[in-house]
This record gives sequence, structure tokens and C-alpha cells, in this order.
Amino acid sequence: MRVVRSEHFTRRVAAELDIEGRPTLAQFERFARAAELTFEAFWDDPTRCPSADDESDIRITLLSPPPPYFFPPTVFYARQLDSDTIEMIDVDFEWDYWSQVSDDPQ
Repeated sequence: MRVVRSEHFTRRVAAELDIEGRPTLAQFERFARAAELTFEAFWDDPTRCPSADDESDIRITLLSPPPPYFFPPTVFYARQLDSDTIEMIDVDFEWDYWSQVSDDPQ
């Protein structure tokens, strides 16, 4: 299967990264490729690409990047367009993750 990106996905990423101090779009491309590879390889494995809910055909994958930490844990959303195509439709960056972790007493 091949993975494509919806217009909404592309606009959302651009808006999220258009804030001073956030990673660049070039850095995001490498991160997004990991999500694409996950969807390609594990689309039919509900433990690796579970459904977002019980009522839709949207699947998710959560990526927690290794150091250096340009990105926080991020959820990518996708759906199958046809038998050969998966479309990434949204992304949810957990930008406050690092402050939550630093506040954790453990």
C-alpha cells in the first residue's frame, strides 16, 4: 500500500510548525515517514494501528521519537481510501508533554 497525505493534514502540520521554537518542516518529514512506514507495514494489525473509535474506519499510530527530541509523542490518523491507498488525515502533537513529564515527581 502507498500512503498519501490529505490537504487537511498538510495544512495542520504547517500551522503547528509555524510557531517560533518548534521543529522545522524538514525535521517533520523524517518523523512523518516513520508514521507512513508504520501504516504501510501494519495497517491490518489492530494492535499496531488500532481504530480511533468503534464507529469509524480511522486508524491511529502513536510515535514517541527517540533523542534528539524534536517532537513530542504524536498521534497520526489515517483511513484507507481504496485497496492500495492509505490517506493520513490528521495529526495531534502533544506539545505540553515535556512540561508534564518534568512536573512528574517520579
